[in-house]
Amino acid sequence: MPTFPTLQLGHGDPKVSAIGLGATGLGVAFYGGADDCNVLQMLTRAADSGITFWDTADETIGKWFRSTGGRVEIFLSTKFGGKHLTESAENIWRPNSQPSYIKTRLESSLALFDPNLEGTDEVKCINSRIDLYFQHRVDPDTPIECRIGYLGFSDCGIGVLRRTKAVPMVGEKVIAVQVEFSPFELEIETSGFAVQVRELGITIIPYSPLDVVRMISGQYKSRVDFEHTDVRLIMPRTRNAVRVEENAKDTYLKLSSDDLKVNADVQGERLPAGFDTSNTSITMAEWKGETPRVKTE
Repeated sequence: MPTFPTLQLGHGDPKVSAIGLGATGLGVAFYGGADDCNVLQMLTRAADSGITFWDTADETIGKWFRSTGGRVEIFLSTKFGGKHLTESAENIWRPNSQPSYIKTRLESSLALFDPNLEGTDEVKCINSRIDLYFQHRVDPDTPIECRIGYLGFSDCGIGVLRRTKAVPMVGEKVIAVQVEFSPFELEIETSGFAVQVRELGITIIPYSPLDVVRMISGQYKSRVDFEHTDVRLIMPRTRNAVRVEENAKDTYLKLSSDDLKVNADVQGERLPAGFDTSNTSITMAEWKGETPRVKTE
């Protein structure tokens, strides 16, 4: 496998490829369809290029693991709790981090990833694990104090991160936080969040680095809604091997301070009204145990 630039997660923790492969677009309907053959070829090209930090799309990536036996090469992250994925849920869009639900989602993801558990004991151990597990959204009704392996949080406040770092035997495993960060969205810098996170020894993993949220806000419904000079017309999502090679080169791209300023001066809110979520949770002292979150007649 070729040498590809790497970055370290946390302090003294795993090293991962400097550019990761965000696979949400391979498994979420509103990003459009994806051809299985092209996607599997794209995943192979990513691995062969040294892009081995992969995030989500459990079913699709699981197919690649089973067809190639390449699980051992990949630093694998996925998420839980962004919404309540059971038929009886009272509100599927309400974050759920109750212990029993986390266990259910973890087992579901592992079943999709499991490439038959063949090989040596060491390989079997790698095949049957998730390297980095993200809480997709903070569940305000469930405390974040818990026990797990490498742990990350998505769209949470600095208070949540400080609390987790203070939990014995757990804090040292909190190595990553995923937040929106792009040339158009620099709130984590202007608010001081980025500095505080670095002081905690936690690595920031950006999502929507190309500002996808603005593209799905409803303002743009087809290609004809973009000006002919709009860069998004020539920046398709990463769903084939050619795009992987193009995007891999971005790790060597350096933007000047003037480049960053032009993009940072774009005005507007980060998310449409109603999309923002709570970024903290109750404490252990306030928690009364799991409560039913099912539809009632």
